[in-house]
Amino acid sequence: MPLMYDWLAHRNLQWPSSSARWGPVLQRCADKVVQRLFYCERTGETDYLNTLVLAKVHVPYGGLSDRQTLGRFSNRGGNSGKLQTEKRILHPGEVNALRLCHQREGLVCTHSDTSAVYVWDTNTAAHAVQNKRRKTGGGSTACAMPAATLVGHEKMAQYAIDTARKAPYVVSGGQDHLVLLWSLDDLSNAQQWSPGGETRTGPVLYPKSKFYGHTDTVEAVACH
Repeated sequence: MPLMYDWLAHRNLQWPSSSARWGPVLQRCADKVVQRLFYCERTGETDYLNTLVLAKVHVPYGGLSDRQTLGRFSNRGGNSGKLQTEKRILHPGEVNALRLCHQREGLVCTHSDTSAVYVWDTNTAAHAVQNKRRKTGGGSTACAMPAATLVGHEKMAQYAIDTARKAPYVVSGGQDHLVLLWSLDDLSNAQQWSPGGETRTGPVLYPKSKFYGHTDTVEAVACH
């Protein structure tokens, strides 16, 4: 089925991205809106750290695009200038999936190649000036500290994640055949821990509910 678009923008990324989500509208102008975009950069087996990226995109209203500009659209060389990167957060491991917390602007939940779910406060998380190497001199470059780490899966939970629209719930499925539910309202009572033996600390949150019944890996979940 052919599709017709009245606006296109492109950005040649240094690294592939496996997940992206639109965020809130930041500004409304006469001919466009400026909207938040969250996406990840997966650096694979390189010396560079994976990142969670905050950007803003200038999106024109329907029917207002420049025909000549669209006619010259190409994804080779250069960028359209419509997408502006504002912050890079150094992420522990690859970002396989990300979801937004609808009740708390700026909170983002990510799945990686672990059993945990990371919660990021993108408003306060440190910005990486450059995509640093994993090792600088004799020590390792530290990833950013998440606002919270949601634990409870017994095996890897890489892809199945969602957030509820009417309540601060995070739901995840994993290779342990479990579906877990956390409430971000419980963050005030979260325990402190030191992930990976590092000296930095952050809150860890255990699930509010566990759902049993699956006999294989849970590959997708959805909240309403």
